[in-house]
Amino acid sequence: MDSDNFINKLPNIKPRSIILLRVTNELRIFEIIMSLLSEIIYVHDHRVIMILGNRPVSNVVERLSRFNFNINEAIEKKKILFIDCLTRSVAGSRIKGALFISSPRDLSELQLSIERAFRLLDTQKRRVWLILDGLSTFLIFNGTTRVLQFLIFLTNRLRVLGHNGIIFYYESELEKQLENVIRQYVDAVHEV
Repeated sequence: MDSDNFINKLPNIKPRSIILLRVTNELRIFEIIMSLLSEIIYVHDHRVIMILGNRPVSNVVERLSRFNFNINEAIEKKKILFIDCLTRSVAGSRIKGALFISSPRDLSELQLSIERAFRLLDTQKRRVWLILDGLSTFLIFNGTTRVLQFLIFLTNRLRVLGHNGIIFYYESELEKQLENVIRQYVDAVHEV
């Protein structure tokens, strides 16, 4: 399935659904992210919390702005909030519209930042999508058991709040160890 087919299915995805999104071509990741964000934010007027485990937010914003996607407007209007798990640990530059945690190792701080993000976004009567990118980075820093516990907590929390989740999955050797278990906690698996 290509990204356009998945994007076309977004309006039919029910609240509280968690999607495992298998990315078959990592070179297209920014195109996929841009398409997802455009549809969620500008077509449906939903909100997005995007967790970045393997890329600094400054890089993501810079790359998305190349696609004729006004990411800065979305940040200014609080339609998207990033949670950057990498920048502080590598002493990178910070930008507006992001919460920064100390390292991908600190899943407790990440959980607190997710709760804070829900409060900071304009989520009143709006559907929220939490997008997790960087699963393999979390596995490197935390191990399979801790990441699995975090994912179970996260999926249950999203369902309780009535929000949706998308977990990017790149089929790395580390991620493959979790695939069968993760499938038990998601509502659908799509390939882009």
